[in-house]
Amino acid sequence: MNSDNEPGDSDSELRRRDFLKYATGGIAAGALGAAAVPDAQAHPIRKADRSLLNTYPTLTRATKDWRWNRVRSMMADNNVDAMLIMDANASRYLSEMIRTTLLFPIDDDPIAFSVYGSGAMDAEALMKGEEAGIESWVPDMRSAQGTLPHMVAALREKGLENARIGTFGVERVGHIQRRTGNWRPGGLANGLKQQLPGLEFVELWDEFMQLWLIKNDEEEAMFRKAAAGAELACELFRDACVPGNTLADVKAAAYGEPSRYGLQMQHLWIGGGPDGGRETPWLLRGIQPPAIRRGDLIVGEFGVNCGSLNSQICISVSVGPLSDKKRELAEICRESYDACLDAIRPGMVFAELG
Repeated sequence: MNSDNEPGDSDSELRRRDFLKYATGGIAAGALGAAAVPDAQAHPIRKADRSLLNTYPTLTRATKDWRWNRVRSMMADNNVDAMLIMDANASRYLSEMIRTTLLFPIDDDPIAFSVYGSGAMDAEALMKGEEAGIESWVPDMRSAQGTLPHMVAALREKGLENARIGTFGVERVGHIQRRTGNWRPGGLANGLKQQLPGLEFVELWDEFMQLWLIKNDEEEAMFRKAAAGAELACELFRDACVPGNTLADVKAAAYGEPSRYGLQMQHLWIGGGPDGGRETPWLLRGIQPPAIRRGDLIVGEFGVNCGSLNSQICISVSVGPLSDKKRELAEICRESYDACLDAIRPGMVFAELG
Protein backbone atom coordinates (compact mmCIF):
# COMPACT_ATOMS: atom_id res chain seq x y z
CA MET A 1 0.00 0.00 0.00
CA ASN A 2 1.58 3.31 -1.07
CA SER A 3 1.22 6.64 0.70
CA ASP A 4 -1.43 7.85 -1.76
CA ASN A 5 -3.75 4.91 -1.14
CA GLU A 6 -4.12 4.81 2.65
CA PRO A 7 -7.03 3.21 4.54
CA GLY A 8 -10.05 5.48 4.47
CA ASP A 9 -9.40 6.98 1.02
CA SER A 10 -12.35 6.78 -1.34
CA ASP A 11 -10.27 4.80 -3.82
CA SER A 12 -8.66 2.49 -1.29
CA GLU A 13 -9.26 -1.23 -1.68
CA LEU A 14 -8.88 -1.64 2.08
CA ARG A 15 -11.73 -0.14 4.08
CA ARG A 16 -11.20 1.14 7.61
CA ARG A 17 -13.03 -1.78 9.24
CA ASP A 18 -10.99 -4.22 7.16
CA PHE A 19 -7.84 -2.42 8.30
CA LEU A 20 -8.97 -2.75 11.90
CA LYS A 21 -9.83 -6.40 11.38
CA TYR A 22 -6.46 -7.39 9.98
CA ALA A 23 -4.15 -4.94 11.75
CA THR A 24 -5.63 -4.59 15.23
CA GLY A 25 -2.94 -6.65 16.92
CA GLY A 26 -0.09 -4.63 15.46
CA ILE A 27 -1.57 -1.18 15.48
CA ALA A 28 -2.77 -1.29 19.08
CA ALA A 29 0.81 -0.85 20.29
CA GLY A 30 0.71 2.66 18.89
CA ALA A 31 -2.64 3.59 20.37
CA LEU A 32 -1.24 5.46 23.34
CA GLY A 33 0.98 7.51 21.11
CA ALA A 34 -1.85 8.32 18.75
CA ALA A 35 -4.14 9.27 21.59
CA ALA A 36 -1.42 11.43 23.07
CA VAL A 37 -1.29 13.72 20.03
CA PRO A 38 -2.27 17.09 21.52
CA ASP A 39 -5.17 18.98 19.95
CA ALA A 40 -5.58 22.20 21.90
CA GLN A 41 -8.88 23.01 20.26
CA ALA A 42 -10.57 19.72 21.08
CA HIS A 43 -8.98 18.24 24.18
CA PRO A 44 -7.55 19.65 27.42
CA ILE A 45 -3.91 18.87 28.13
CA ARG A 46 -3.69 16.05 30.66
CA LYS A 47 -1.19 15.84 33.47
CA ALA A 48 0.16 12.52 34.70
CA ASP A 49 -0.95 11.33 38.16
CA ARG A 50 2.29 11.22 40.15
CA SER A 51 0.88 9.69 43.34
CA LEU A 52 2.07 6.16 42.48
CA LEU A 53 5.56 7.42 41.72
CA ASN A 54 6.21 8.06 45.41
CA THR A 55 5.48 4.42 46.27
CA TYR A 56 8.18 1.75 46.16
CA PRO A 57 6.59 -1.68 45.59
CA THR A 58 8.88 -4.67 45.46
CA LEU A 59 8.77 -8.45 45.15
CA THR A 60 8.94 -10.34 48.43
CA ARG A 61 9.62 -13.96 49.35
CA ALA A 62 5.89 -14.56 48.91
CA THR A 63 6.18 -13.81 45.19
CA LYS A 64 9.31 -15.94 44.89
CA ASP A 65 7.49 -18.88 46.48
CA TRP A 66 4.40 -18.25 44.33
CA ARG A 67 6.44 -18.26 41.12
CA TRP A 68 8.56 -21.27 42.07
CA ASN A 69 5.60 -23.37 43.23
CA ARG A 70 3.62 -22.70 40.06
CA VAL A 71 6.56 -23.50 37.78
CA ARG A 72 7.37 -26.67 39.71
CA SER A 73 3.74 -27.76 39.50
CA MET A 74 3.91 -27.26 35.73
CA MET A 75 7.15 -29.28 35.66
CA ALA A 76 5.46 -32.13 37.54
CA ASP A 77 2.55 -32.07 35.09
CA ASN A 78 5.05 -32.46 32.24
CA ASN A 79 7.15 -35.08 34.02
CA VAL A 80 10.41 -33.14 33.92
CA ASP A 81 13.10 -33.20 36.60
CA ALA A 82 14.54 -29.74 35.95
CA MET A 83 14.31 -26.67 33.72
CA LEU A 84 17.28 -25.30 31.77
CA ILE A 85 16.55 -21.64 31.04
CA MET A 86 18.88 -19.71 28.74
CA ASP A 87 16.57 -16.76 28.08
CA ALA A 88 17.73 -13.90 30.34
CA ASN A 89 14.24 -12.55 31.04
CA ALA A 90 12.78 -15.97 31.85
CA SER A 91 15.76 -16.68 34.08
CA ARG A 92 15.18 -13.38 35.89
CA TYR A 93 11.55 -14.37 36.50
CA LEU A 94 12.75 -17.19 38.76
CA SER A 95 15.99 -15.69 40.08
CA GLU A 96 15.53 -11.87 40.13
CA MET A 97 19.05 -11.74 38.69
CA ILE A 98 20.13 -10.30 35.37
CA ARG A 99 22.33 -11.93 32.74
CA THR A 100 22.07 -15.49 33.97
CA THR A 101 21.42 -19.00 32.72
CA LEU A 102 19.38 -20.98 35.23
CA LEU A 103 19.35 -24.67 36.11
CA PHE A 104 16.12 -25.09 38.06
CA PRO A 105 15.55 -28.59 39.55
CA ILE A 106 12.09 -29.61 40.61
CA ASP A 107 13.17 -30.58 44.14
CA ASP A 108 16.56 -28.99 44.75
CA ASP A 109 18.14 -25.54 44.96
CA PRO A 110 18.69 -23.84 41.58
CA ILE A 111 22.04 -22.75 40.15
CA ALA A 112 22.48 -19.43 38.31
CA PHE A 113 25.39 -19.11 35.86
CA SER A 114 26.67 -15.64 35.11
CA VAL A 115 26.83 -15.07 31.36
CA TYR A 116 28.65 -11.72 31.49
CA GLY A 117 32.41 -11.65 31.86
CA SER A 118 33.78 -13.36 34.92
CA GLY A 119 30.63 -12.83 36.97
CA ALA A 120 32.59 -10.93 39.62
CA MET A 121 30.49 -7.77 39.31
CA ASP A 122 27.25 -9.73 39.55
CA ALA A 123 28.55 -11.59 42.59
CA GLU A 124 29.55 -8.31 44.23
CA ALA A 125 26.07 -6.88 43.61
CA LEU A 126 24.50 -10.00 45.13
CA MET A 127 26.65 -9.76 48.26
CA LYS A 128 26.02 -6.04 48.69
CA GLY A 129 22.31 -6.67 48.31
CA GLU A 130 22.38 -9.26 51.07
CA GLU A 131 24.29 -6.85 53.32
CA ALA A 132 21.53 -4.31 52.70
CA GLY A 133 18.85 -6.85 53.68
CA ILE A 134 17.78 -7.76 50.14
CA GLU A 135 17.25 -11.52 50.05
CA SER A 136 18.90 -13.40 47.20
CA TRP A 137 16.48 -15.73 45.48
CA VAL A 138 19.32 -17.90 44.13
CA PRO A 139 22.40 -17.67 46.37
CA ASP A 140 24.29 -20.28 44.29
CA MET A 141 25.67 -18.14 41.47
CA ARG A 142 28.60 -19.43 39.40
CA SER A 143 30.80 -17.83 36.77
CA ALA A 144 32.37 -19.29 33.62
CA GLN A 145 29.34 -18.15 31.59
CA GLY A 146 27.49 -21.45 31.79
CA THR A 147 29.77 -23.22 29.34
CA LEU A 148 29.28 -26.87 28.44
CA PRO A 149 31.77 -28.38 30.96
CA HIS A 150 30.25 -26.39 33.82
CA MET A 151 26.70 -27.35 32.80
CA VAL A 152 27.67 -31.00 32.67
CA ALA A 153 29.29 -30.75 36.11
CA ALA A 154 26.19 -29.05 37.56
CA LEU A 155 23.85 -31.69 36.13
CA ARG A 156 25.98 -34.44 37.62
CA GLU A 157 26.16 -32.60 40.94
CA LYS A 158 22.35 -32.48 41.08
CA GLY A 159 21.99 -36.13 40.06
CA LEU A 160 20.42 -35.20 36.73
CA GLU A 161 22.64 -37.24 34.38
CA ASN A 162 19.65 -39.23 33.10
CA ALA A 163 16.97 -36.62 33.66
CA ARG A 164 14.14 -35.32 31.54
CA ILE A 165 14.90 -31.59 31.18
CA GLY A 166 12.42 -28.90 30.25
CA THR A 167 13.94 -26.15 28.07
CA PHE A 168 13.21 -22.49 27.49
CA GLY A 169 15.58 -20.77 25.09
CA VAL A 170 18.45 -23.25 25.07
CA GLU A 171 19.71 -21.51 21.93
CA ARG A 172 19.17 -17.78 21.38
CA VAL A 173 17.62 -17.95 17.92
CA GLY A 174 14.76 -15.48 18.36
CA HIS A 175 11.11 -16.37 17.98
CA ILE A 176 11.96 -19.42 15.89
CA GLN A 177 13.25 -21.19 19.00
CA ARG A 178 9.72 -22.02 20.17
CA ARG A 179 9.06 -23.95 16.95
CA THR A 180 12.37 -25.73 16.46
CA GLY A 181 12.83 -27.05 19.97
CA ASN A 182 16.33 -25.54 19.85
CA TRP A 183 17.99 -28.51 18.20
CA ARG A 184 20.63 -26.88 16.03
CA PRO A 185 23.79 -28.77 15.05
CA GLY A 186 26.49 -27.99 17.55
CA GLY A 187 24.07 -26.30 19.96
CA LEU A 188 24.31 -26.53 23.74
CA ALA A 189 21.58 -29.14 24.05
CA ASN A 190 23.31 -31.43 21.55
CA GLY A 191 26.60 -30.91 23.36
CA LEU A 192 25.00 -31.89 26.65
CA LYS A 193 23.51 -35.03 25.09
CA GLN A 194 26.92 -36.03 23.76
CA GLN A 195 28.39 -35.75 27.25
CA LEU A 196 25.33 -37.17 29.02
CA PRO A 197 23.51 -39.46 26.55
CA GLY A 198 20.86 -40.32 29.13
CA LEU A 199 19.42 -36.80 29.03
CA GLU A 200 16.06 -36.12 27.43
CA PHE A 201 14.95 -32.58 26.52
CA VAL A 202 11.43 -31.27 26.04
CA GLU A 203 10.51 -27.73 24.99
CA LEU A 204 8.15 -26.06 27.51
CA TRP A 205 7.93 -22.57 26.00
CA ASP A 206 4.13 -22.47 25.84
CA GLU A 207 3.64 -24.01 29.28
CA PHE A 208 6.10 -21.58 30.88
CA MET A 209 4.67 -18.54 29.10
CA GLN A 210 1.15 -19.27 30.34
CA LEU A 211 2.45 -18.98 33.91
CA TRP A 212 4.71 -16.01 33.22
CA LEU A 213 1.89 -13.87 31.81
CA ILE A 214 -0.24 -14.10 34.96
CA LYS A 215 0.69 -11.51 37.60
CA ASN A 216 0.01 -11.37 41.32
CA ASP A 217 -0.73 -8.33 43.47
CA GLU A 218 2.92 -7.43 44.08
CA GLU A 219 3.71 -7.63 40.38
CA GLU A 220 0.65 -5.56 39.49
CA ALA A 221 1.74 -2.86 41.93
CA MET A 222 5.10 -2.64 40.19
CA PHE A 223 3.43 -2.57 36.78
CA ARG A 224 1.20 0.29 37.91
CA LYS A 225 4.18 2.33 39.06
CA ALA A 226 5.98 1.62 35.77
CA ALA A 227 2.85 2.71 33.91
CA ALA A 228 2.63 5.90 35.98
CA GLY A 229 6.26 6.62 35.08
CA ALA A 230 5.43 5.98 31.44
CA GLU A 231 2.53 8.45 31.59
CA LEU A 232 4.86 11.07 33.07
CA ALA A 233 7.48 10.36 30.41
CA CYS A 234 4.85 10.78 27.69
CA GLU A 235 3.76 14.11 29.16
CA LEU A 236 7.36 15.35 29.24
CA PHE A 237 8.05 13.97 25.76
CA ARG A 238 5.03 15.84 24.41
CA ASP A 239 5.90 19.11 26.10
CA ALA A 240 9.47 19.02 24.73
CA CYS A 241 8.29 18.65 21.11
CA VAL A 242 8.50 22.31 20.16
CA PRO A 243 10.27 24.05 17.27
CA GLY A 244 13.86 24.89 18.16
CA ASN A 245 14.38 21.88 20.44
CA THR A 246 16.26 18.83 19.19
CA LEU A 247 15.48 15.14 19.51
CA ALA A 248 18.15 15.02 22.21
CA ASP A 249 16.16 17.62 24.19
CA VAL A 250 13.09 15.40 23.91
CA LYS A 251 15.04 12.37 25.10
CA ALA A 252 16.52 14.24 28.06
CA ALA A 253 13.15 15.69 29.07
CA ALA A 254 11.27 12.38 28.87
CA TYR A 255 13.85 10.23 30.62
CA GLY A 256 15.21 12.47 33.37
CA GLU A 257 12.27 13.05 35.72
CA PRO A 258 10.95 9.45 35.91
CA SER A 259 14.45 8.28 36.87
CA ARG A 260 14.19 10.35 40.05
CA TYR A 261 11.51 7.95 41.28
CA GLY A 262 13.70 4.85 41.06
CA LEU A 263 12.54 3.87 37.59
CA GLN A 264 14.89 2.67 34.85
CA MET A 265 14.40 4.18 31.40
CA GLN A 266 15.09 1.90 28.44
CA HIS A 267 15.75 3.85 25.25
CA LEU A 268 14.73 2.25 21.97
CA TRP A 269 14.48 5.11 19.47
CA ILE A 270 13.29 8.67 18.89
CA GLY A 271 12.83 10.06 15.39
CA GLY A 272 10.74 12.44 13.38
CA GLY A 273 10.23 14.64 10.39
CA PRO A 274 7.31 15.69 8.21
CA ASP A 275 6.21 12.06 7.84
CA GLY A 276 7.39 10.72 11.20
CA GLY A 277 9.17 7.41 10.86
CA ARG A 278 12.31 6.00 12.41
CA GLU A 279 15.17 8.25 13.43
CA THR A 280 18.29 9.03 11.51
CA PRO A 281 21.17 7.27 13.34
CA TRP A 282 22.20 10.38 15.24
CA LEU A 283 22.90 8.52 18.48
CA LEU A 284 24.65 5.60 16.80
CA ARG A 285 26.89 7.80 14.66
CA GLY A 286 27.55 10.66 17.04
CA ILE A 287 26.12 13.36 14.75
CA GLN A 288 24.36 16.56 15.79
CA PRO A 289 20.83 15.81 17.07
CA PRO A 290 18.15 16.76 14.49
CA ALA A 291 16.22 19.95 15.18
CA ILE A 292 12.43 19.95 15.47
CA ARG A 293 10.44 22.05 13.00
CA ARG A 294 6.80 23.00 12.82
CA GLY A 295 4.91 20.37 10.84
CA ASP A 296 7.08 17.49 12.10
CA LEU A 297 5.66 14.30 13.56
CA ILE A 298 7.92 13.26 16.43
CA VAL A 299 7.75 9.56 17.24
CA GLY A 300 9.47 7.33 19.73
CA GLU A 301 9.50 4.02 21.53
CA PHE A 302 10.90 3.42 25.00
CA GLY A 303 10.39 1.33 28.12
CA VAL A 304 9.98 2.22 31.78
CA ASN A 305 11.11 -0.45 34.23
CA CYS A 306 10.06 -0.80 37.84
CA GLY A 307 12.37 -3.54 39.01
CA SER A 308 11.92 -6.38 36.54
CA LEU A 309 8.48 -5.21 35.37
CA ASN A 310 8.23 -3.08 32.23
CA SER A 311 5.80 -0.63 30.65
CA GLN A 312 6.54 -0.10 26.95
CA ILE A 313 5.49 3.08 25.15
CA CYS A 314 4.99 4.03 21.52
CA ILE A 315 4.21 7.74 21.15
CA SER A 316 3.60 10.19 18.29
CA VAL A 317 3.39 13.97 18.76
CA SER A 318 2.42 16.40 16.02
CA VAL A 319 4.25 19.74 16.11
CA GLY A 320 1.36 21.84 14.88
CA PRO A 321 -1.98 20.79 13.39
CA LEU A 322 -2.40 17.25 12.12
CA SER A 323 -2.97 16.67 8.44
CA ASP A 324 -6.20 14.91 7.49
CA LYS A 325 -4.27 11.73 6.73
CA LYS A 326 -2.45 11.69 10.06
CA ARG A 327 -5.65 12.47 11.94
CA GLU A 328 -7.42 9.57 10.27
CA LEU A 329 -4.58 7.21 11.13
CA ALA A 330 -4.71 8.43 14.73
CA GLU A 331 -8.44 7.71 14.79
CA ILE A 332 -7.82 4.21 13.41
CA CYS A 333 -5.31 3.58 16.21
CA ARG A 334 -7.86 4.74 18.77
CA GLU A 335 -10.62 2.56 17.33
CA SER A 336 -8.26 -0.40 17.20
CA TYR A 337 -7.25 0.13 20.82
CA ASP A 338 -10.88 0.37 21.93
CA ALA A 339 -11.79 -2.72 19.89
CA CYS A 340 -9.06 -4.68 21.70
CA LEU A 341 -10.30 -3.52 25.10
CA ASP A 342 -13.86 -4.55 24.20
CA ALA A 343 -12.82 -7.96 22.89
CA ILE A 344 -10.16 -9.10 25.33
CA ARG A 345 -11.17 -11.69 27.91
CA PRO A 346 -9.56 -14.41 30.03
CA GLY A 347 -8.68 -17.51 28.03
CA MET A 348 -8.29 -15.67 24.72
CA VAL A 349 -5.15 -16.17 22.67
CA PHE A 350 -3.44 -13.16 21.11
CA ALA A 351 -4.27 -14.27 17.58
CA GLU A 352 -7.98 -13.90 18.36
CA LEU A 353 -7.54 -10.15 18.94
CA GLY A 354 -6.94 -9.84 15.20
